[in-house]
Amino acid sequence: MVAAGLLLVAALALCAWPAVNVRGPEPVAYAASGRPAAVPVLAPDPGGEIDVNTAGAEELTLLPGVGPKLAARIVEEREAGGPFRYPEDLITVSGIGEAKLAAMAEMITLGSTGEER
Repeated sequence: MVAAGLLLVAALALCAWPAVNVRGPEPVAYAASGRPAAVPVLAPDPGGEIDVNTAGAEELTLLPGVGPKLAARIVEEREAGGPFRYPEDLITVSGIGEAKLAAMAEMITLGSTGEER
């Protein structure tokens, strides 16, 4: 009888166990105070484009395959060599090859300083 009661308690406890988030924790933006900010984390605009000639490093990380280090290299290359005139000019940035350029091609624009794709 005691064993059946313990089994029932264990079954009920498992039913009440919270679901596990297999994707990991959601990103949280923090204000200067160190508390979570009231604004959402910067997310890509579906169908939007990122101007690689004016975007900061944080915005460039929204491009596929671009992390903080590669974004910083894009900004450094742009500052050293001037604005990118063609999307293919991004190949000059260390870490961007044909495949990465193809993956981000639909999301980038060159603003008024570049040629249209």
